[in-house]
Amino acid sequence: MPTIKIQEIAFRPPHSFTLHIQMGEREAQELDLTSPFVSEDHKRLDWYFEQYLSEPYIAETRVRKAQETLFSKGEILFQLTLGNKDLLPHFRELKNQFPWEDWVVELVGESSAFFEIYWEAMAPPARSPLAASGVQFVRKSPKASSIDFHIDEKSTLNILVVSARPGEEKDVNPHTIQRPMIER
Repeated sequence: MPTIKIQEIAFRPPHSFTLHIQMGEREAQELDLTSPFVSEDHKRLDWYFEQYLSEPYIAETRVRKAQETLFSKGEILFQLTLGNKDLLPHFRELKNQFPWEDWVVELVGESSAFFEIYWEAMAPPARSPLAASGVQFVRKSPKASSIDFHIDEKSTLNILVVSARPGEEKDVNPHTIQRPMIER
């Protein structure tokens, strides 16, 4: 299973990062990234992922602009990271060896700005976003906190996740917002 690890090494406000990107067993490459998603994009995409579900009657123009933003910025994000001249040959090699469904992209970061990037939108030029192709994205924080508590072995934790999106075939994958199950 090919794993691509994108790790935040340094954050320079408001939107610049130093990253280590490691593809499979190859040595990590360091690169600087300025997020292609600007404040206006975040507002547009936040509306799309959070309010569009409750306002599906909104004019198609607003929906189309959000989708265009997601796809165009996803291609730019790919070009700035995995499509970089040093990493692209390794990406193509992995693509030829493994189906998308076997891929995992690990996103390891500390700043909230790193996790605000719509990484799942990353897409090779003129291709579907990696997440829509079956690539799994895993977000991790090296500063994972632990809480001491005891759960009885007989206890059951039931979690129900329901999601529905209109326009199945024409829709983009939703950006998942993750929150800790236990907050301090």
